[in-house]
Amino acid sequence: MLSITSTILGIIPPAEVCDGIDLWRKRFNRLPTAIPPHITLTYPPFIVPERWPVFSLELAESLAEVKPFEVCLDGAGIFQGFPMTLWLYPRDDGTLMHLRKLLEHTFPGLIAPLPFDYTPHITVGLFDDYLDLQTARKQLEDGWKALSFTVDRIYFIVQQSAGLWRLSDFVRMSEKPHYQDHNGTA
Repeated sequence: MLSITSTILGIIPPAEVCDGIDLWRKRFNRLPTAIPPHITLTYPPFIVPERWPVFSLELAESLAEVKPFEVCLDGAGIFQGFPMTLWLYPRDDGTLMHLRKLLEHTFPGLIAPLPFDYTPHITVGLFDDYLDLQTARKQLEDGWKALSFTVDRIYFIVQQSAGLWRLSDFVRMSEKPHYQDHNGTA
């Protein structure tokens, strides 16, 4: 039986970068440990976890030609809505936008075009009050030291009970998938 679970594809920075982000998330985010700092590539609803083994092979095929790339978290931005969001801007060579478009094109039945412009970001805080959001943005801009990291994999992230998310698996970029025949040999 397939379960009804929220899942996403995302990019998770290395632990030392996440540690730097989490210092700010603890100040500004209501649920700083519910999900690790991440750049969302697909939004729920996505695939159920039971479909991941087959989907991961298809994803690996589509990512085989995508080379690892650098991201620099060097600026802050905001989304106005409810709640309002404070976020870090991941600057890159355009590969994040390319990845999102590649996923939409390759998996149109699973990853629909968004009703808004895709903006790669890492959420740092959620706010109900605009003045609090602006104050936090200024604090982040004044105190943030740019951090860079290499993106070489895409994570499959699954929501568990109580709203907590876990990293379930990942697919590396620039790596051909390995298939096994019915005898278990590659």
